[in-house]
Amino acid sequence: RPSARYPESAAHIADAQAAGQPSLLTIDRAGAAGRRAAALGGRPRVPGLDRDEYPPAVTLEGGQGSSVRPISPGDNRGAGGYLGTRIRDLPDGTRIRITAK
Repeated sequence: RPSARYPESAAHIADAQAAGQPSLLTIDRAGAAGRRAAALGGRPRVPGLDRDEYPPAVTLEGGQGSSVRPISPGDNRGAGGYLGTRIRDLPDGTRIRITAK
């Protein structure tokens, strides 16, 4: 289970969704860099940690207003790689559901 391998990311997803962030998301790779900048802008870096954003920047729902949480780099990058592998063959515009399971 991904939640067992990436517990910090899973907890962030669960908390963000409980706070009103959506679980049904739309893949949109082209706008990811801009959405990431909008989500992380003004959020200070924490030494030794990555800034994880939910919804992910690779989705239309990411960006301004996303939940951002500092988590360990291994967890954040592992979860990002897992998501990337899962959506690799899906075209932009595909709707996906992300859960904390």
